[in-house]
Amino acid sequence: MKDILHITLTAKIHRDRDLSASLGCPVTFFGLALTQASVAARQHFAAIKYATRARSYARTSKRLWKSNGDCYAREEAFSPARLEPAARG
Repeated sequence: MKDILHITLTAKIHRDRDLSASLGCPVTFFGLALTQASVAARQHFAAIKYATRARSYARTSKRLWKSNGDCYAREEAFSPARLEPAARG
């Protein structure tokens, strides 16, 4: 009996690796990296959209200021103070 016990105690123990535990960390890391990349891409494209709109608004504002200046110039050209001397002369 003693010999059998000795054999069983000194035998090598064979263990299978638990792959789910060893793959959990890299999968989590790459998942977080992918999430970060998607957030960064969303912010990048939002910034491009914002810059495009701001540029469009700036062009519209410049055009409206010029149009407003032209209106003031026409209004001043047709003011009674300018037309009266031209009508007499």
